[in-house]
Amino acid sequence: MKKFSKITIIGVGLIGGSIGLAVKKRRLAKVVCGVGRRMSSLKKALKKGAIDVATLDLESGIKGADLIIIATPISLIPQYALKIAVLSDWAKTETIITDAGSTKEFVVKKLEGILPKTTHFVGAHPFAGSEKNTASNATADLFKGSKVFVTPTKNTHKKSLSKVKAFWKAIGAEVVQMPPKKHDELVAAISHMPHMIAAALVNAVSRDMIKFVSTGFRDTTRIAAGDALMWRDIFLSNPKNALKSISSFKKSLDALERAIKKEDVGFLMRQLEAAKKKREAIL
Repeated sequence: MKKFSKITIIGVGLIGGSIGLAVKKRRLAKVVCGVGRRMSSLKKALKKGAIDVATLDLESGIKGADLIIIATPISLIPQYALKIAVLSDWAKTETIITDAGSTKEFVVKKLEGILPKTTHFVGAHPFAGSEKNTASNATADLFKGSKVFVTPTKNTHKKSLSKVKAFWKAIGAEVVQMPPKKHDELVAAISHMPHMIAAALVNAVSRDMIKFVSTGFRDTTRIAAGDALMWRDIFLSNPKNALKSISSFKKSLDALERAIKKEDVGFLMRQLEAAKKKREAIL
Protein backbone atom coordinates (compact mmCIF):
# COMPACT_ATOMS: atom_id res chain seq x y z
CA MET A 1 0.00 0.00 0.00
CA LYS A 2 1.05 3.64 -0.47
CA LYS A 3 3.00 5.02 2.49
CA PHE A 4 1.34 7.67 4.65
CA SER A 5 3.21 10.91 5.16
CA LYS A 6 2.15 11.21 8.80
CA ILE A 7 0.05 8.98 11.04
CA THR A 8 -1.14 10.45 14.32
CA ILE A 9 -2.19 8.09 17.10
CA ILE A 10 -4.25 9.61 19.90
CA GLY A 11 -3.91 7.41 22.97
CA VAL A 12 -0.70 5.39 22.86
CA GLY A 13 -1.43 2.55 25.26
CA LEU A 14 -1.37 -1.16 24.38
CA ILE A 15 -3.47 -0.81 21.21
CA GLY A 16 -2.15 2.57 20.09
CA GLY A 17 1.41 1.57 20.89
CA SER A 18 1.06 -1.72 19.02
CA ILE A 19 -0.35 0.12 16.00
CA GLY A 20 2.67 2.44 16.08
CA LEU A 21 5.13 -0.45 16.31
CA ALA A 22 3.37 -2.29 13.49
CA VAL A 23 3.45 0.83 11.28
CA LYS A 24 7.13 1.44 11.96
CA LYS A 25 8.10 -2.21 11.47
CA ARG A 26 6.40 -2.25 8.06
CA ARG A 27 7.45 1.33 7.17
CA LEU A 28 3.90 2.43 6.42
CA ALA A 29 4.46 6.08 7.38
CA LYS A 30 7.28 8.61 7.24
CA VAL A 31 6.35 9.90 10.73
CA VAL A 32 4.30 8.41 13.56
CA CYS A 33 3.11 11.02 16.06
CA GLY A 34 1.68 10.14 19.46
CA VAL A 35 -0.80 12.42 21.23
CA GLY A 36 -1.79 11.92 24.85
CA ARG A 37 -2.84 13.55 28.11
CA ARG A 38 0.19 12.55 30.16
CA MET A 39 3.80 12.89 29.08
CA SER A 40 4.72 9.91 31.27
CA SER A 41 2.62 7.63 29.04
CA LEU A 42 4.03 9.18 25.87
CA LYS A 43 7.58 8.67 27.14
CA LYS A 44 6.84 4.93 27.49
CA ALA A 45 5.73 4.86 23.86
CA LEU A 46 8.85 6.74 22.77
CA LYS A 47 11.10 4.41 24.75
CA LYS A 48 9.34 1.40 23.22
CA GLY A 49 9.88 2.86 19.74
CA ALA A 50 6.14 2.99 18.98
CA ILE A 51 6.21 6.66 17.94
CA ASP A 52 8.69 9.13 16.50
CA VAL A 53 7.22 12.27 18.03
CA ALA A 54 5.23 12.84 21.23
CA THR A 55 3.05 15.79 22.11
CA LEU A 56 0.35 16.83 24.57
CA ASP A 57 -0.84 19.42 22.06
CA LEU A 58 -3.56 18.00 19.83
CA GLU A 59 -3.29 20.88 17.37
CA SER A 60 0.35 20.23 16.52
CA GLY A 61 -0.24 16.48 16.68
CA ILE A 62 -2.88 16.40 13.94
CA LYS A 63 -1.30 19.06 11.75
CA GLY A 64 -0.38 17.51 8.42
CA ALA A 65 -1.64 14.03 9.32
CA ASP A 66 -2.96 11.78 6.52
CA LEU A 67 -4.41 9.32 9.02
CA ILE A 68 -5.58 9.95 12.59
CA ILE A 69 -6.28 6.94 14.80
CA ILE A 70 -8.15 7.53 18.06
CA ALA A 71 -7.19 4.67 20.39
CA THR A 72 -8.53 6.03 23.69
CA PRO A 73 -11.24 4.70 26.03
CA ILE A 74 -14.65 4.99 24.32
CA SER A 75 -15.87 7.90 26.46
CA LEU A 76 -12.95 10.03 25.25
CA ILE A 77 -13.40 9.35 21.52
CA PRO A 78 -16.23 11.90 20.99
CA GLN A 79 -14.31 14.45 23.08
CA TYR A 80 -11.30 14.19 20.80
CA ALA A 81 -13.55 14.31 17.74
CA LEU A 82 -15.01 17.60 18.97
CA LYS A 83 -11.53 19.03 19.46
CA ILE A 84 -10.44 17.84 16.02
CA ALA A 85 -13.55 19.43 14.48
CA VAL A 86 -12.61 22.78 16.04
CA LEU A 87 -9.02 22.39 14.84
CA SER A 88 -9.93 21.03 11.41
CA ASP A 89 -8.16 23.92 9.66
CA TRP A 90 -4.90 22.42 10.92
CA ALA A 91 -5.63 18.99 9.48
CA LYS A 92 -5.02 18.10 5.86
CA THR A 93 -8.02 18.27 3.56
CA GLU A 94 -9.66 14.85 3.43
CA THR A 95 -7.71 13.50 6.38
CA ILE A 96 -8.88 9.99 7.26
CA ILE A 97 -9.96 9.50 10.86
CA THR A 98 -10.55 6.08 12.36
CA ASP A 99 -10.79 4.64 15.87
CA ALA A 100 -10.13 1.46 17.83
CA GLY A 101 -13.24 1.46 20.01
CA SER A 102 -14.73 -1.87 21.06
CA THR A 103 -18.31 -0.72 20.42
CA LYS A 104 -19.34 0.89 17.18
CA GLU A 105 -22.96 2.13 17.04
CA PHE A 106 -22.32 4.74 19.73
CA VAL A 107 -18.96 5.85 18.32
CA VAL A 108 -19.95 5.92 14.65
CA LYS A 109 -23.16 7.86 15.28
CA LYS A 110 -21.35 10.40 17.46
CA LEU A 111 -18.39 10.98 15.17
CA GLU A 112 -20.39 11.17 11.96
CA GLY A 113 -22.33 13.99 13.59
CA ILE A 114 -19.27 15.79 14.92
CA LEU A 115 -16.48 15.63 12.34
CA PRO A 116 -16.39 18.12 9.45
CA LYS A 117 -16.87 17.00 5.84
CA THR A 118 -13.25 17.88 5.11
CA THR A 119 -12.34 14.71 7.05
CA HIS A 120 -13.45 11.12 6.37
CA PHE A 121 -14.35 8.88 9.32
CA VAL A 122 -14.23 5.08 9.14
CA GLY A 123 -15.18 3.12 12.26
CA ALA A 124 -12.88 0.24 13.20
CA HIS A 125 -12.33 -2.23 16.03
CA PRO A 126 -9.14 -4.32 16.23
CA PHE A 127 -10.23 -7.56 17.88
CA ALA A 128 -6.98 -8.07 19.75
CA GLY A 129 -5.51 -7.07 23.06
CA SER A 130 -4.53 -8.11 26.54
CA GLU A 131 -5.40 -7.39 30.14
CA LYS A 132 -2.15 -5.36 30.17
CA ASN A 133 -2.84 -1.92 28.80
CA THR A 134 0.26 0.27 28.56
CA ALA A 135 2.64 0.99 25.70
CA SER A 136 5.31 -0.96 27.59
CA ASN A 137 3.37 -4.12 26.69
CA ALA A 138 2.83 -3.16 23.04
CA THR A 139 4.04 -5.44 20.26
CA ALA A 140 4.41 -4.97 16.51
CA ASP A 141 2.65 -8.28 15.82
CA LEU A 142 -0.36 -7.86 18.12
CA PHE A 143 -2.71 -7.71 15.13
CA LYS A 144 -1.04 -10.42 13.05
CA GLY A 145 -3.68 -13.02 12.25
CA SER A 146 -6.32 -11.25 14.34
CA LYS A 147 -9.60 -9.87 13.09
CA VAL A 148 -10.26 -6.18 12.68
CA PHE A 149 -13.83 -5.05 12.16
CA VAL A 150 -14.54 -2.06 9.94
CA THR A 151 -18.07 -0.69 10.24
CA PRO A 152 -19.03 1.63 7.39
CA THR A 153 -22.41 3.30 6.97
CA LYS A 154 -24.10 4.93 4.00
CA ASN A 155 -22.14 8.09 4.87
CA THR A 156 -18.70 6.46 4.72
CA HIS A 157 -16.31 7.74 2.05
CA LYS A 158 -15.58 4.70 -0.15
CA LYS A 159 -11.98 5.56 -1.00
CA SER A 160 -11.18 6.17 2.67
CA LEU A 161 -12.84 2.87 3.60
CA SER A 162 -10.58 1.08 1.11
CA LYS A 163 -7.51 2.81 2.56
CA VAL A 164 -8.42 1.88 6.15
CA LYS A 165 -9.00 -1.75 5.14
CA ALA A 166 -5.68 -1.80 3.29
CA PHE A 167 -3.96 -0.29 6.34
CA TRP A 168 -5.15 -3.03 8.68
CA LYS A 169 -4.28 -5.74 6.18
CA ALA A 170 -0.81 -4.26 5.84
CA ILE A 171 -0.16 -4.74 9.56
CA GLY A 172 -1.25 -8.37 9.39
CA ALA A 173 -4.92 -8.32 10.34
CA GLU A 174 -7.88 -10.06 8.72
CA VAL A 175 -10.46 -7.38 7.92
CA VAL A 176 -14.14 -8.13 8.52
CA GLN A 177 -16.69 -5.59 7.30
CA MET A 178 -20.13 -5.32 8.90
CA PRO A 179 -22.68 -2.68 9.98
CA PRO A 180 -22.14 -1.08 13.43
CA LYS A 181 -25.34 -2.61 14.83
CA LYS A 182 -24.41 -6.16 13.84
CA HIS A 183 -20.89 -5.64 15.19
CA ASP A 184 -22.19 -4.60 18.61
CA GLU A 185 -24.55 -7.59 18.82
CA LEU A 186 -21.67 -9.94 17.99
CA VAL A 187 -19.00 -8.57 20.32
CA ALA A 188 -21.43 -8.29 23.25
CA ALA A 189 -21.82 -12.06 23.12
CA ILE A 190 -18.26 -13.18 22.38
CA SER A 191 -16.16 -10.44 23.97
CA HIS A 192 -18.10 -8.35 26.45
CA MET A 193 -19.99 -11.19 28.13
CA PRO A 194 -16.80 -13.16 28.95
CA HIS A 195 -15.42 -10.12 30.76
CA MET A 196 -18.67 -9.60 32.69
CA ILE A 197 -18.66 -13.26 33.72
CA ALA A 198 -14.98 -13.16 34.72
CA ALA A 199 -15.55 -10.05 36.83
CA ALA A 200 -18.65 -11.54 38.48
CA LEU A 201 -16.82 -14.79 39.19
CA VAL A 202 -13.90 -13.03 40.86
CA ASN A 203 -16.26 -10.92 42.96
CA ALA A 204 -18.22 -14.03 44.00
CA VAL A 205 -15.14 -15.47 45.69
CA SER A 206 -13.92 -14.20 49.06
CA ARG A 207 -10.41 -12.83 49.59
CA ASP A 208 -9.67 -15.80 51.85
CA MET A 209 -10.46 -18.19 49.00
CA ILE A 210 -8.44 -16.27 46.39
CA LYS A 211 -5.11 -17.37 47.86
CA PHE A 212 -5.99 -21.01 47.09
CA VAL A 213 -6.97 -20.62 43.43
CA SER A 214 -5.22 -22.67 40.77
CA THR A 215 -4.98 -22.81 36.97
CA GLY A 216 -8.69 -23.29 36.23
CA PHE A 217 -9.72 -20.17 38.12
CA ARG A 218 -6.73 -18.20 36.82
CA ASP A 219 -7.44 -19.10 33.19
CA THR A 220 -11.16 -18.41 33.48
CA THR A 221 -10.74 -15.01 35.14
CA ARG A 222 -7.57 -13.65 33.44
CA ILE A 223 -9.46 -10.93 31.57
CA ALA A 224 -10.99 -9.59 34.78
CA ALA A 225 -7.59 -7.92 35.31
CA GLY A 226 -8.30 -5.63 32.33
CA ASP A 227 -8.57 -1.86 32.62
CA ALA A 228 -11.74 -1.02 34.58
CA LEU A 229 -12.30 2.35 32.86
CA MET A 230 -12.12 0.79 29.42
CA TRP A 231 -14.60 -1.95 30.28
CA ARG A 232 -16.97 0.45 32.03
CA ASP A 233 -17.12 2.46 28.81
CA ILE A 234 -17.67 -0.66 26.72
CA PHE A 235 -20.63 -1.88 28.78
CA LEU A 236 -22.28 1.53 29.05
CA SER A 237 -21.89 2.31 25.35
CA ASN A 238 -23.55 -0.98 24.37
CA PRO A 239 -26.10 -1.53 27.18
CA LYS A 240 -28.89 -3.19 25.21
CA ASN A 241 -26.65 -5.94 23.87
CA ALA A 242 -24.73 -6.28 27.15
CA LEU A 243 -27.99 -6.89 29.02
CA LYS A 244 -29.16 -9.34 26.36
CA SER A 245 -25.93 -11.31 26.78
CA ILE A 246 -26.32 -11.35 30.57
CA SER A 247 -29.86 -12.68 30.17
CA SER A 248 -28.66 -15.41 27.82
CA PHE A 249 -25.94 -16.47 30.24
CA LYS A 250 -28.37 -16.52 33.17
CA LYS A 251 -30.68 -18.89 31.27
CA SER A 252 -27.79 -21.24 30.57
CA LEU A 253 -26.60 -21.12 34.19
CA ASP A 254 -30.18 -21.59 35.49
CA ALA A 255 -30.51 -24.74 33.36
CA LEU A 256 -27.40 -26.19 34.96
CA GLU A 257 -28.66 -25.22 38.40
CA ARG A 258 -31.98 -27.03 37.82
CA ALA A 259 -30.19 -30.13 36.53
CA ILE A 260 -27.99 -30.30 39.62
CA LYS A 261 -30.95 -29.79 41.98
CA LYS A 262 -32.98 -32.51 40.26
CA GLU A 263 -29.93 -34.74 39.80
CA ASP A 264 -30.81 -34.90 36.11
CA VAL A 265 -27.73 -36.80 34.99
CA GLY A 266 -28.78 -37.05 31.34
CA PHE A 267 -29.42 -33.33 30.87
CA LEU A 268 -26.26 -32.39 32.75
CA MET A 269 -24.15 -34.67 30.56
CA ARG A 270 -25.72 -33.32 27.38
CA GLN A 271 -24.99 -29.75 28.42
CA LEU A 272 -21.39 -30.51 29.40
CA GLU A 273 -20.74 -32.52 26.23
CA ALA A 274 -22.23 -29.78 24.05
CA ALA A 275 -20.00 -27.20 25.73
CA LYS A 276 -16.96 -29.46 25.32
CA LYS A 277 -17.56 -29.86 21.55
CA LYS A 278 -18.10 -26.13 21.03
CA ARG A 279 -14.94 -25.27 22.95
CA GLU A 280 -12.86 -27.86 21.08
CA ALA A 281 -13.99 -26.30 17.79
CA ILE A 282 -12.36 -22.99 18.75
CA LEU A 283 -8.97 -22.73 17.09
